[in-house]
Amino acid sequence: MEAKYKVKGLKEHTDALKTLPALMQAAIIRGVLRDAGRIEIQKKVSASLPYGKRRSVAKELKIVNGKNKTSVLVGLTTDEFVARFFEYGTMERETRAGHNRGRISAKPVIETAIDERAKDVVGYINSEFGNRIATHLQRKIKSAKRRNSKA
Repeated sequence: MEAKYKVKGLKEHTDALKTLPALMQAAIIRGVLRDAGRIEIQKKVSASLPYGKRRSVAKELKIVNGKNKTSVLVGLTTDEFVARFFEYGTMERETRAGHNRGRISAKPVIETAIDERAKDVVGYINSEFGNRIATHLQRKIKSAKRRNSKA
């Protein structure tokens, strides 16, 4: 599912980010996105799961870095294969002798729960992005003051 949301104060945030080194910019963006994924998706989605394997599914709902330095992905890992059966279903299965073993129909609970949390993630990013930049700028100022006092 693709959705478009607007981050409030984005111009001010990007102007503040430009004053920082490129690696620190990527670390701030990725940190905010990972925390948004962990707090708004991982914890809340795992709490809303209907089936009994809630705890093990919650462990396997992972947040990983995306292909570029400023993206993260949230979803199930391959370790929790039982949850994948419920989420995506299975095809019709037969034995070699031709006996029908049935199928599991897809009930996309996790994916829909992740999609429903999109607005919460954007809200978290809106509130937390500026705070992260300010924290990193304060650290930068503090380290500059230390360097100047030693010189």
